[in-house]
Amino acid sequence: MACLIVIAPIYFLVLGSFKTVEEFFAAPFGLPEHFGLDNYRRAWTEASISTTIKNSAIVTFCAVLISTAVSCLASYSIARLPLRGSLFWRLLFVGGLIVPVQ
Repeated sequence: MACLIVIAPIYFLVLGSFKTVEEFFAAPFGLPEHFGLDNYRRAWTEASISTTIKNSAIVTFCAVLISTAVSCLASYSIARLPLRGSLFWRLLFVGGLIVPVQ
């Protein structure tokens, strides 16, 4: 049942991506009249998805690189150096791993 709750929206999303706007509003849960890739071509050219993907990849790469570097430096100093308050910071980071981000 949980699998159906997750897969059903994805199924309708993929089906809707093959429909025209008229088909979508006429029968949102029905099958498209023909399975074409016109919507994907239009999205690629009109919304410049290639530029968006490139920008997302650059931002993600930089964020992961900086985050990894800062995390390595912070974890080494907390674990190895005899600093006052290092137990507090260690417990704070472990508590952050336990509490969900949402």
